[in-house]
Amino acid sequence: MAEIRPSGATRDAQYGFSKIFVHDLEGMAGFYEEVFGLVRFDRHQDVMLRCRIDEITFQATYPGGGSLTLIKYLDSAAPTVGESVQGFITADIDALARRAEAAGGTLAEPSRAEPSRSDPIRSVASSRIGSVERSCSIRKGM
Repeated sequence: MAEIRPSGATRDAQYGFSKIFVHDLEGMAGFYEEVFGLVRFDRHQDVMLRCRIDEITFQATYPGGGSLTLIKYLDSAAPTVGESVQGFITADIDALARRAEAAGGTLAEPSRAEPSRSDPIRSVASSRIGSVERSCSIRKGM
């Protein structure tokens, strides 16, 4: 697929992924596979904001494109169905966190070392949760 959309950014941050909260993980994964032809890339369980989750990530639909992840909470009430996490990738997580704080955001939980590579940032403008993912070569504290 030839890229026809313009692109650009004014900061060192690239859009990386979307995560959507669902109640029926397998059912919704099947829906995205059947309707949009998405291909599963990864499935794993983790902890996000102190809640155990199960998630399925699909491959990007074109080189360099963002991916889609479906999330199900395992042991607690999930956020409203359809609530989402937007992910950005940056080489300087500390500078990005400072910009987010200066713009009114707050760190939703302490930074974590690898392997999760992401730090949720809550925006004052909405109750949605954003996520910032470090590039693989950058680690917190370096």
